[in-house]
Amino acid sequence: MMRLPSNLMWFLPLSFTIAACGFEQTPEFVDEDQDGFYRNPPGDQPADCDDLDPTINPAAEELCDGLDNNCNNRVDDKAEDALEWYPDADGDGHGIRVEEPKLACSRPEGYSGSRTDCNDNDMNIFPGAPETCDGLDNDCDREIDEGINQDAIWYFDADGDGFGSAVQAGTGCSTDPTWTQRTGDCNDAFESVNPRAPEVCDGLDNDCDGLADDFDSDLVDGNTSWWDGDGDGYGTVFFTVTSCKIPQGFVPNDLDCNDEDDAINPETNWWLDHDLDGYGSNEAGNEWPTEQCWQPIGYINNNEDCNDNEVGSSGLIAWYPDADGDGYGANTVVAYTCGGEDGWSQESGDCNDRNAAIHPDAPEICDNIDNDCNGSKDNFDPNLVSSDQPGGPPTWYTDADGDGWGVSDGTEYENCNTQNGRAPLEGDCDETDPGLNDGTTWYLDADGDGYGDPNTTYATLQCESPDTVDVYVTNANDCDDSDIDLNDYTGWYYDADNDGIGVASDFDGDGVHDDVNTFGCIEGSNASADYGDCDDFDATNTDDTCTTEVNEGLVEIEWDADGDVGANSKTTRIGVACVEFGEDPSDTNSAGFAIYLDDLGTADANSTGTSEFEVPTGLHCYLTMNDRNRAADPSNDGSPTLTVTTCDGQSTGVSAWTSPLDENGFQVDTNSFIVPDCSGCTDSAADNYSANAMIDDGSCTYAP
Repeated sequence: MMRLPSNLMWFLPLSFTIAACGFEQTPEFVDEDQDGFYRNPPGDQPADCDDLDPTINPAAEELCDGLDNNCNNRVDDKAEDALEWYPDADGDGHGIRVEEPKLACSRPEGYSGSRTDCNDNDMNIFPGAPETCDGLDNDCDREIDEGINQDAIWYFDADGDGFGSAVQAGTGCSTDPTWTQRTGDCNDAFESVNPRAPEVCDGLDNDCDGLADDFDSDLVDGNTSWWDGDGDGYGTVFFTVTSCKIPQGFVPNDLDCNDEDDAINPETNWWLDHDLDGYGSNEAGNEWPTEQCWQPIGYINNNEDCNDNEVGSSGLIAWYPDADGDGYGANTVVAYTCGGEDGWSQESGDCNDRNAAIHPDAPEICDNIDNDCNGSKDNFDPNLVSSDQPGGPPTWYTDADGDGWGVSDGTEYENCNTQNGRAPLEGDCDETDPGLNDGTTWYLDADGDGYGDPNTTYATLQCESPDTVDVYVTNANDCDDSDIDLNDYTGWYYDADNDGIGVASDFDGDGVHDDVNTFGCIEGSNASADYGDCDDFDATNTDDTCTTEVNEGLVEIEWDADGDVGANSKTTRIGVACVEFGEDPSDTNSAGFAIYLDDLGTADANSTGTSEFEVPTGLHCYLTMNDRNRAADPSNDGSPTLTVTTCDGQSTGVSAWTSPLDENGFQVDTNSFIVPDCSGCTDSAADNYSANAMIDDGSCTYAP
């Protein structure tokens, strides 16, 4: 068997196995510091992270020494000798007591080793802090404002500038921020006014020395301005002042190069003076390229030379602005130039330069305007054009019927203004009928309802009805000329359930119940020419009184006659007439009108009786009597007596009929009553039985 030299084997890895010789060598585990942990441990054992220091290994305690003692790759983590730290929110060096203080080797940000702070929201409050007059326990000794001078004088500081007025003063310890120990404020309404304030330009005596703004030598923010001797808006550098307001004759700049000539300043334009006659060229392109204060050689500060190649040829012409382009300008000269341009005129005298139809040469017409600028207009201007010219005064003819058409009777005349009883059109064939004249339009009335079809006009305008077999009328108010019942004035009621009966209601929301909701030829869905439907959401109910419905009121009438029997005694009908509020119960066309009648029997016979009616609720109802003969009441006591009772117990007795008899012998009492809604559950065995309900509405409920 071959043996390797010993010095060569020393360099082989510890885990090297000599398989060729038939044996294996066990690897060597290193624990150089002999602390029981290997640098290269077997299996899943933890490794020693510092095998030269026996105090550092996976089983060692972590200490505050800046080392990873327990080999967990974290330094001073959860060290056994870590210190306790307490939250210090206000940063005053004193923390507050907590159940679980923070453990760390050094003070964390926002923490303190002290736990004695009594207010961790105020850095001025901590043990040992100086006690101040603020209503707080500054030094955490459980006493407030102790040791403070109670004789200190305080002054009310209304504007909060730290200085108070001597007018309001007091002594003691004040925590109110509106009080201060400094006085001397001469105006406690402004924060910018107190003995230490700078004097500024605000119209106030800021520093309380009795002087304000420009009158105070302590002014700190005045503006510098320069003297403007020539009044061109530019000042000279030789004379300045500092003040709040710019004095008269001063300007806020020092840019003038010649303060004795207002034509020379930084905005001066310079023009080439080729012939050196003191007038610059008027031609474009001959101006100096920039505005400036200093005169360029060969240039002058005007452009009044109409010919810069001839000495003394200025020749400027006065031009007037002609805004409306009618050839006449306003009366004020605006420019002097060598030649005119669009929008300018050499003629003045235009009294309205915004209207090209108004100028000295314009014709005077009837328009209530001084067209020719001579100071007069219309009828008062002798230059008014004649009636046969455009805009001339119309001729006025006698118009007795006021239809806008007149007749020539020798009294006609010309005038610009409308004339009462006159018309500017001649050709009225009937001065008694305003609907007939030579301008009358005739419309075919095919259905003969008196209303014409707007789409079938007669070919010519004329005074007389067309002499044909067809009927023509002078109105175009028929929207259906094939139906005599349909025209622009046919009234329709809203019919929600399309049962052919509508309702007279407040359709337009104006607070007034309308007789008719709309007019015209709208026959079809949700419209009816008849009304009286008290349930417009049930197409099966067409009863005007809706007595089979549940939302009805009950009226009970009792009568008592006294036995006065006359020769003309006859059956009398009693009842109730109901209408909307404010309507006439004797007028069957009233909104909501409904009447309920029953026979009383022989008038004034010695009899009594009772009648009941179910009527719509919410209406105003009146007692009625019909066909009653006053001759059958010899005692003239107004009998029989009627008493009405509604479902809510309201009652009224009637023994005198003050309303007059109409032509049908119909009388209505002057007193009214409102029928309430008295429906509900009428079954006494039901859980929701209503003793006051007189009509069952099907709402009864029963416990299981």
